[in-house]
Amino acid sequence: KTPKTTVPTRNPSSPLSPNQLSFNPNDPLTDRPVVALTIACLTKTINNYNIVSDHNRFSGAALGLPNGKGELVGDSAMARYIARRSASANLLRGPDEEQVATAESFVDYANALSKFQLIRRVKAISSTLDRLLAEKTYVVGQSMTMADIALFNSLGFPSQFADAAKVESILGNKSYPTLCWMKMMRCCPAIREATQLAMGISNDYEVVVDPHSTMDPLVAGMSPLEGATEGNVVTRFPLEPSGYLHIGHAKAVFVIDGVSDMVAICNFELLVGGCRG
Repeated sequence: KTPKTTVPTRNPSSPLSPNQLSFNPNDPLTDRPVVALTIACLTKTINNYNIVSDHNRFSGAALGLPNGKGELVGDSAMARYIARRSASANLLRGPDEEQVATAESFVDYANALSKFQLIRRVKAISSTLDRLLAEKTYVVGQSMTMADIALFNSLGFPSQFADAAKVESILGNKSYPTLCWMKMMRCCPAIREATQLAMGISNDYEVVVDPHSTMDPLVAGMSPLEGATEGNVVTRFPLEPSGYLHIGHAKAVFVIDGVSDMVAICNFELLVGGCRG
C-alpha cells in the first residue's frame, strides 16, 4: 500500500513574520526543517531567515512568506522555495530541465519513503544508491542537489555520530557506495551547520558529529554561541587605538579565548607602541 504524502499548505492568516522560520524544538530531528536549513546554508542565504522555536506548533515547521500574508508548511516545500529564490538555485536543482526533473523525482521518492520504518528506508535507499553511485559522486549531476539532501534526510539525517552508527549497522559492509556517499554528506559544512541550527535552537543541546572531537563545556554563566559550528568560527581581538592594554581589556580577552577554545580560532591583533603583535 502506497503511503499518503503530506500536502504543503498555505495559511492565509499566518502569525509568522516575513522570513520567520518556526518549528517545535520537541520534534525529532527529521521532523525539523533540516532540508530547508541545509539549502539556506548552501546558498548562503541563512542570514535572511529568523529561526524561532514554538512549543505550541504541532502542524510542522513553517516559513512566513515575505509579503507577510501567509506561510509555507513542510520542510520540502520550504526547501524548494528557498532554492528557487536563490541565485545559485541551479547548483541545488540541476543545470538543465532534465536534471531538475530527475532531482525532483528523487525528492518525491525520499518524501514517500519517510512514512516507513528506518530499516526499510535504509535498505530501499541503499539499493538505489549502490547502483547509482557505482561510478559517480552525487545522485544528480556533478554537485550536490536537493536530491542528495532529501535522501540523506530520509535516512534519518545521520549527521551526528550516533545516528550515523545506527544507519551503518543496518547497511553493514556491503553497501560501500552508500557508505561513502553518507560520509561525504556528513562532512559537508552546510549539513553540519543545519544540524547545529536545528538541534541548538533550545540552547541546551550539543551536536556531536565526531565522538573524538566535541566542544568543551561552557564556562559557568556563559551562553552557547547561536548557530556556531565547531572549527568554522573565527574570533578577533581588534586593534587597540590607545596603544596599550589595560585592566579593562581582561574581560574581552577572557571571553574571546573561552569561545575560541570551544568552536573557534582566535586571531589577536594588538597594536602596541605602533607595532602589531
